[in-house]
Amino acid sequence: MDAVVSQLSEWLPERIEDLPFPFGVGVMGPDGRAQVLTQGPLPLAVAASCAIPYIFSPVFIGGIPYRDGGVVDRTGLDGWRASRGPREIVLHLVERSGGAKTDIATFDKNVHLVQTPRSHARFWNLGDFDGQLEHARQIALSQFSNGFGCGKTAF
Repeated sequence: MDAVVSQLSEWLPERIEDLPFPFGVGVMGPDGRAQVLTQGPLPLAVAASCAIPYIFSPVFIGGIPYRDGGVVDRTGLDGWRASRGPREIVLHLVERSGGAKTDIATFDKNVHLVQTPRSHARFWNLGDFDGQLEHARQIALSQFSNGFGCGKTAF
């Protein structure tokens, strides 16, 4: 994951708290439980969230090994709520292809859900990444322009 961290370091701010908005990165800690990192080195946190168990080595942050949090909690919503309370949030959820299942019926009115279809990317080929990114962006923008009323979702 060193090459991933190196590339992310060129693109991202150094620390999560350097972002202009509250942000959390879902990871799995060494105890196998989901955690949401809301401070610390952003490139390492993002790389850790991509470290699929048995495929990639964990990413160490402060000497603690972290892995892909989607294995145990796809949304990180519980961890986010623990640190941020019942504030309104925008949650981007890609159609499930693996990882823990998500019951969107349990989301409260303060969760504004943007759902996008699976990309059908493969491990070694992202396919039409730019097209998929633009599609997801258009779905999110349509949600924002519609005011994100309670329970609205887009797909």
